[in-house]
Amino acid sequence: MNSISSLLKEKIMMTYTRAIRHKKPKEYKLQGFVSLLFLTVVFLVGFAHVFYHQQVLQRAYFDRIRFNNKERLVRVYNLEGLEIALGYLATELPETDRVFNCLPQDERNDGSVCMEWMNLARLYLSYSENAGLRCYRFVWLSQDPAVRPTDCYEDGDNYGHWYGGGRSLGMAWPVELGRVEMSAFVTGQVGRHRWGGVLRRYFINSRGVAISVDPETPLYVSINADKSTRLCLQGRHDEFAYMSSQGLHKLNYSICTATNMKLLHSSLSEKSLWDGLREEDNSIIYSLLTEPVWQIAPQDKHKLTEQAVINYTEDVIALGFLRQGHVLLNEFWQAEVGDFTVDTQRFPTMEKTIEIIHRRGFRIALTVQPFIGTESANFAAAVRRGLLVTERGLDRQRHIPALTSYKSVASAGMLDITFNDSIPWLQKQL
Repeated sequence: MNSISSLLKEKIMMTYTRAIRHKKPKEYKLQGFVSLLFLTVVFLVGFAHVFYHQQVLQRAYFDRIRFNNKERLVRVYNLEGLEIALGYLATELPETDRVFNCLPQDERNDGSVCMEWMNLARLYLSYSENAGLRCYRFVWLSQDPAVRPTDCYEDGDNYGHWYGGGRSLGMAWPVELGRVEMSAFVTGQVGRHRWGGVLRRYFINSRGVAISVDPETPLYVSINADKSTRLCLQGRHDEFAYMSSQGLHKLNYSICTATNMKLLHSSLSEKSLWDGLREEDNSIIYSLLTEPVWQIAPQDKHKLTEQAVINYTEDVIALGFLRQGHVLLNEFWQAEVGDFTVDTQRFPTMEKTIEIIHRRGFRIALTVQPFIGTESANFAAAVRRGLLVTERGLDRQRHIPALTSYKSVASAGMLDITFNDSIPWLQKQL
């Protein structure tokens, strides 16, 4: 009996084990398929949810531009629908802050869209189009003195290369090859300051995008600061370059695109320089741009004499140029910087010297600067008439000049060209 029961038990176990072996792989496959299907559905639902909300938040407020007001990302597209610029707006605002539509009394009647981050900043976004040039204008107004509107745009790779701005430390070309910390966009001396003596609030991108900053903006600029590859614009009042009694900052600029780079650049180029000039003036400017300019600029003013100029022109003639061009004398043609009259000791027969230079085929040009040295005879007269830039925060009637240095001049005042009498006075001196 025991042997029979043992045999039956063994057969039952073998049959059960065989059944499990045949059944288990099928069940695992089914369970795996169901699990994979479930995860796929969850992923698709989650992706659809995120994508939907991104599309809801990202709106095409105007033609060829999309703005996600939650993440504060702006994307600009060309006529082919390709993304040509990516901007990060208001980078100094907390990421968690919500955006609201402006109150009716804060909206403008110029067709702009108004958005506000409560008690922090307000943005006006508008659009204009003229003769193939499309421009999007951004106007930031801070609502808190601690908030400095800062917008950054990608440079390099898929977003092209930014050019422009003017002379900077290192003269990177394009700007992505350099690095400039956030600093006031004001003229200075390269080597001592971040920016040089020639600046313009204009940047252009190889993808066909240009940025033009409003002249009233207290502009700070950084390039690739903090290990980023971005061109950043900031509106900031300070105690030196941009003083303001209000304490609230603003940043106004336009992003423009066109069908081609030539149209874009020519449309935004400064043209007022040539307005109102006589034909004779245009001819002189054209010759300065197209002919050689030979500058005589010794470090010691006593080395700049009539004979030195004559000898210099002889050396230039020996070079065999088809056009002789211009001879440019630096500021040492004066006895003291700011005299605006020829030093008769070093140039006793200046008229005869000019005749010789003209006969040799040269034109002569003199360097005129807006600085008046304290040693100049004109300094006291300019102070009395209030023609110089005065110390900040003082009554203009006191006429206390803000002294600076200019090249070899250790102490000098600077003509205030915003004062109506300054330019007529300078023209009279010349």
